[in-house]
Amino acid sequence: MYPTDASLYPANVLRNIALEPVRTPMVFLLDIDLVPDVGFYAYVKQEFRTLLGLSDSHVFTIPAFQVAFSYTHGEREKQREREGERERVRER
Repeated sequence: MYPTDASLYPANVLRNIALEPVRTPMVFLLDIDLVPDVGFYAYVKQEFRTLLGLSDSHVFTIPAFQVAFSYTHGEREKQREREGERERVRER
């Protein structure tokens, strides 16, 4: 089940190990840097039965776009505070 040399694709091996205990009919895999559209959950919830019916024969690809935006001063300060909090948690 696992490659003889896991160092070739360690992220894939970890993904497969993480998927082993899954007992749901569908799984949404996303990278840490992907933020789904604000309406994505509502869409999946609304179309779940249709998507589930197709899931045996289809793989669904979620479009991803790189978006550049700028923060207002207040938003940037809040973002820096959140980043600082994450660093403090990591240091513990």
